[in-house]
Amino acid sequence: MMNKLVVGMVPCSPAFTENRMFDIESARDNALERFVETQSLLEDQGMICQTSDTLHANQIDVLLFYNLALEFEDILSVVKANPCVYLLNIPIEPSMVAPLHFDCVLQHMPFDRVLTWNDRLVTKGLPFVKANIGEPVIHLESIPRVKYADKYFMGCVYSNKSSKDENSLYGDRIRAIEFFSGQEEKMDLYGIGWESSSLQAVRKSYKGKCVRKRDVLKQYKFSLCFENTRDDAGLITEKIFDCFAAGTVPIYYGAPNIQDYIPSECYIDFREFINYERLYDFMVKMTEEEYQVYLDAVKAFIDSSDYQRFTSKGFSQTVLSQIQSLKSVPVPNRGFWTFKRDVIRAAMHYRPRSMKNFLRHIRFVLKFTFAR
Repeated sequence: MMNKLVVGMVPCSPAFTENRMFDIESARDNALERFVETQSLLEDQGMICQTSDTLHANQIDVLLFYNLALEFEDILSVVKANPCVYLLNIPIEPSMVAPLHFDCVLQHMPFDRVLTWNDRLVTKGLPFVKANIGEPVIHLESIPRVKYADKYFMGCVYSNKSSKDENSLYGDRIRAIEFFSGQEEKMDLYGIGWESSSLQAVRKSYKGKCVRKRDVLKQYKFSLCFENTRDDAGLITEKIFDCFAAGTVPIYYGAPNIQDYIPSECYIDFREFINYERLYDFMVKMTEEEYQVYLDAVKAFIDSSDYQRFTSKGFSQTVLSQIQSLKSVPVPNRGFWTFKRDVIRAAMHYRPRSMKNFLRHIRFVLKFTFAR
């Protein structure tokens, strides 16, 4: 056995196996920075941190994973080889995307720690611990300084997705595209999956794929910044930080308590307008001086300690502190079949909100049940 604490991180995609999860060049927009920072910090503390596929399963002391439904085979292989492994779950995706991330399911999962943005779960205490998603660090000097007069009106970067979940904002994005396509000052749309859209508003607005978000968004005064879901307290994703990094003012809709984390002076709150006409009127009448107030507020926020908890460095510090806290937790001795039973029991608490997710959930339960 190795003397150093061994931390295995289950790759969140097959593209990131063989430690590519810690290679910043493996994804665009520095999306892997949180993992790079985490590995660096843990190794600075004398630990070994590698993707789990590069380690012998019985060597792993702490296993970090992000989506049980996609990664359960790797998790089961480690639990089977080492009943004493600590399990640290970091469920980044909202329940609309990942059914196992519903509160009623996660509350019953047999994990030692759950690091989550979900403020409802955090109030319940351990094993739930507050952890923001961990976005790439924004350096003030790197924010583009494009003259107000040289900026186009409004842009956005989204993939074309749909959902029948009651909290989905995918449909709200479409309604925004339809509204702004009919205005004198229009909104340009970038992203993937829109090429074959039959919607006239999309065809009028679509400008192509996006290679680097900052290079696209810096061209615009405003950016539509709708999260994937509404009413998920604490879910503040890269979407608003992409706007901050590009020097564009976000029109934000998503986390109901965003003002508890980011000053309201940094963004335009979509909820404050009764319709798109009022929002549009507010935007077109905004003076350059009023616009600059938003940008200055963003810079003040980026320069504050409150911002640091949203960064990759803040994320890695949270991971480190929780791994260290496991020293005070009795060493687990989870039997393979007991672990499977407990996961299946937790999964049974799921309450479907869409047929698509219900079928996805049933497929997981069946696969997990018969996994060996």
